[in-house]
Amino acid sequence: MGKPAPDFTLPVLTGGPVASTASLALHSLRGKPVVLNFWASWCAPCRAEMPLLVRLSHAYSSRGVVFVGVNAEDEVADARQFMAQYHVDFPVVHSSDEHVVTAYGLLGLPTTVIVDPEGVIRDKEAGGFIGPEGERALVKTLDALLRAGRR
Repeated sequence: MGKPAPDFTLPVLTGGPVASTASLALHSLRGKPVVLNFWASWCAPCRAEMPLLVRLSHAYSSRGVVFVGVNAEDEVADARQFMAQYHVDFPVVHSSDEHVVTAYGLLGLPTTVIVDPEGVIRDKEAGGFIGPEGERALVKTLDALLRAGRR
């Protein structure tokens, strides 16, 4: 926390306004709050939280928040099937090796990292945002981030 988010450039699988580009660089989102959600298709908590992430990505996009899925430790075909099943329409990139997972110090999936508009990590949550409590926790984090950005 409080350190710059490790930059990456990864191939885009699908979703959002960057779907037509071949890759997405994290630094290209500087100036916007970013929710990085690391997930895999085989991960049960990832499946449980994805509908909430899709819904909140719609709710917060008008406030400038960008959701980016980072598919890790997964096969591309399985990831695409997962995204279709859960109607994931925010940008999703694919990490084919452990470099990004290691750079973010992930201990498991899912993990969500909140990056402020200056590119600094403000929060990191291992485990899924599941159920009403998970939703309240993520909404509280996002609202606090947006309030801090207005100061």
